[in-house]
Amino acid sequence: MIPLYSLLLTSALGAPGEAAASYRLVDAGHDLDAPVALVVITPGMQASSFQALAASLESDGLDAWTVQLLPSTPLPDQGADSFVAQVILPAAVTELRLRDPKADTLALVGHGPGGTLALMSAAKVAPAAVAVLGPILGPVRTAAMDWMREQPLPAGNVDLSQPVSWQGHDLAGLLLGEPTPPLQPLATPLAAAFLGWAERGPPLDPAAVECPVWIGAGAMDRLVPVESLHAPSALFSQRRFLRFGLLRLDPADPGSADMLRDDRYHRPLAQWLVKQVS
Repeated sequence: MIPLYSLLLTSALGAPGEAAASYRLVDAGHDLDAPVALVVITPGMQASSFQALAASLESDGLDAWTVQLLPSTPLPDQGADSFVAQVILPAAVTELRLRDPKADTLALVGHGPGGTLALMSAAKVAPAAVAVLGPILGPVRTAAMDWMREQPLPAGNVDLSQPVSWQGHDLAGLLLGEPTPPLQPLATPLAAAFLGWAERGPPLDPAAVECPVWIGAGAMDRLVPVESLHAPSALFSQRRFLRFGLLRLDPADPGSADMLRDDRYHRPLAQWLVKQVS
């Protein structure tokens, strides 16, 4: 029997081999003779937001690549998140392994919802390890998220680069932190899926993730508060959890965007990954 997602891939993207039309795979730095780390760019964020993370991975001894879902990719109205995690990301990893034999053993890296997608893909991709910063692992019941779920979504896509006001605050700046990373359109089916995660948690089975998992949480992350992250993270069988902030004697309590742009939060991630894949 042909899997449902293969049928969806064929109808949405043409022949099954044409999945590459749905993503952009980039060698993020130098062609290093080093273990490969594939960074999953969070849909709705621009690739430039992940340059600091990729550079930190390379400086700590990993050959960093990035994969970005193209905003024009057709997605099913239902199950868009699983489609990305179980069809598109595995197709990108297959291409990467063909282009770079070192990627037979690779690590997945992500941030926010992109980190969740990386974890969701692990059962199919079979990485040596996964390291993520501020992923959504369970319900996120904050006032801002509850308000967002009540808003109607437009057809086509949600342009995250357009400011949205909530209780007198710029919503993106409030959730991600200032300065806000560059944002771009997010396909409406994925936006709906992400909001569903905040209500019910993502369709992620921790028992299916057999590799070691490293999870970093920011003490001032308003997108994924540490309180919503710690308990579900314990369901992974091989999990390392690190809470960044003043209690750890860091210089500040980081928000979501701080963990994306500041290499002091990348170094523990990269050093842990090197040990897993070397």
